[in-house]
Amino acid sequence: MNILILHNRFKFKSGEEIFIEKFSKLLEENNHNIFIKIYFKNTETIFQRFRLLFTQNFNLFILFELFVFIRKNKIQMINLHNPYPYISYSIVLLKLVFPKILFVHTIHNYRHFCANGLFYDNFGFCNSCQKNSLFVVKKNCKNNFFKSIFFMIRYFIDDKIRFKFKFDYFLLLNEYQRNYFFNNGVPLNKLIVFHNFLVNHTFNDNVIHSYEYDFIFIGRVFDRQKGFDKFHKLLTSNPNKRGIVCGELSNSLQFSNLDNISYTGMITNDEIIKFLRLSKYIIICSNSIEVFPNILLEAWLSNCIPVVPDFDTFVKLCGKNALYYKDLDSLLGINFGKNYSFNFNSILKKYSKETAYNILIENKIIYD
Repeated sequence: MNILILHNRFKFKSGEEIFIEKFSKLLEENNHNIFIKIYFKNTETIFQRFRLLFTQNFNLFILFELFVFIRKNKIQMINLHNPYPYISYSIVLLKLVFPKILFVHTIHNYRHFCANGLFYDNFGFCNSCQKNSLFVVKKNCKNNFFKSIFFMIRYFIDDKIRFKFKFDYFLLLNEYQRNYFFNNGVPLNKLIVFHNFLVNHTFNDNVIHSYEYDFIFIGRVFDRQKGFDKFHKLLTSNPNKRGIVCGELSNSLQFSNLDNISYTGMITNDEIIKFLRLSKYIIICSNSIEVFPNILLEAWLSNCIPVVPDFDTFVKLCGKNALYYKDLDSLLGINFGKNYSFNFNSILKKYSKETAYNILIENKIIYD
């Protein structure tokens, strides 16, 4: 098949881009022709900022560009990832011109239901918009009154009019997502759970670990959503434990320095794997409902035990392959001195690339 992958990249590389890299490689290995178009947000000039007011709902330039590209390359399937701010859901209009093309949307967040995409309002879990979309403005979810109003309008146009019934399939990364989209009116036969997956299975059950760190935190330290404050309090309460932090730091870090925490700053994925293999527990402190963080797969591969919030998404993804906590007190109450025994081989097989490709074949999303 000739498959076109469309995506808007955010200001920093995220799990979405990593997923696209793995997904395109999986398809190429199975003899599909892959074309990738990734757009970047650019607001350097006044014109570019002004254009954003319109492109998020309708982008005639993108439509014309894709029309030419599709005809030239005989595209058979379009796989959309993040549509904002330039691609927009107006691309479904191409279905009027190319009715035989399969339109598949891979969903990485909950932006169709939530202004911040992960049911989070800078302080913790929030689901107010489901009760009334006016909450976007009332709670000022975008930290800007006019942006919040704009999101509410975009939400109505995209999610209430165009979005729900125009795509042939939605690829969702977990069962929680599927249930949420179904409960909001998307037909169940269009919702396919397509978990994040491993490109290579390099886990060796016989490796003898020499742990240098008790805990590892991976993520943006300055982002409240990632919950670094919990990790900091965990190490404050356990001065005899060692922690390592891998991720982007803020110039104005609002946490006191602790002798038992080391910081690496931004590092490569290979370096992250190295530190995971040197750590006994990875502490995931997210305050929001993560969809399927790549770091879970990397932790299991490294025989590093995940300690995660008891959100429904994590429970469904991890099953018995993680330790759970409800809040900060329960995190601090975990007995980290206990010798926990896990065998991650079975769950790694569940998230293998062979399993992922079979899902596409079985649901007739692609064909050889």
